[in-house]
Amino acid sequence: MAKKSGKSYGVEEIHQILKEADQNVCIEDVLQKYEVSLSSYYTWKQKYTDMGPSGIHQLKILNLELGRLKKLLAAVTLENVILKEINSKK
Repeated sequence: MAKKSGKSYGVEEIHQILKEADQNVCIEDVLQKYEVSLSSYYTWKQKYTDMGPSGIHQLKILNLELGRLKKLLAAVTLENVILKEINSKK
């Protein structure tokens, strides 16, 4: 079993690892190659197995949109804080 390395894999990379593990006789060899724990493998397998290429593409688009919305929220929140500070000084 591989140790936790703290690496972060994208959805496409996870899908590739799962595909490679399914084709291999020894799953642990594949997991060791990518330094992935067995628990992560089973979590990924449960989450991403039924997801085809179009699902992966859609998830990627949604993650990009989520990142954009988080940045927008941070900007609006900062603007709100600045306006409150200006108002409190008056």
